[in-house]
Amino acid sequence: MSVVFKLFDAILQAFAPILPERVIAPSFSAVSAVALSQRRDATQHLYRESLGGRYGAGADYDGADGVAITLTNTANTPVEFIERAHPYLMVEEYALRRESGGAGQRRGGMGIEKRYRVLGDDVLFAAYSDRHRAGPRGLAGGGAGSRCQFLLERDGDVTELPSKVIEPLRKGDRIRILTAGGGAYGPPLPEPEGENLA
Repeated sequence: MSVVFKLFDAILQAFAPILPERVIAPSFSAVSAVALSQRRDATQHLYRESLGGRYGAGADYDGADGVAITLTNTANTPVEFIERAHPYLMVEEYALRRESGGAGQRRGGMGIEKRYRVLGDDVLFAAYSDRHRAGPRGLAGGGAGSRCQFLLERDGDVTELPSKVIEPLRKGDRIRILTAGGGAYGPPLPEPEGENLA
């Protein structure tokens, strides 16, 4: 399905030179699929979710923040339900990822930041995503959005995990998901000059 997302962006970029006011900058164009599981009492318990994408900006509007992109349907499961159904994890943070959209006359949409704390042993983290090497490019001089990251926080150290990963976790570990922002449209406006107070 990732190819379809990239094709959507490619078609928009092909139209950009002739219809610049009608297209948007590249978007996250992927889904961050995340799974945390634990085997206990001879049963495998699994939590899985897909974190939606961020749109690129258009000529007259900023990119949409923290939404499902084209051809996807991602859920927004309540944190309380997750923690009750899966007592081996806790959601410590769930927010829009500030400053993740590209900078420009119209900023790219902000990504999502989600952090889980592992409360039990024998937990397995599995995930796949895209845009981990570089964020979505801007359009018409706009800045690129931030790239996606999977971060493992353990004993004070932070390790960046690959975009496709299966990683055993220990009690006390934290997994931080940072999804990419959208590309901006148009170059950033110059900073206004400060008033001369002399």
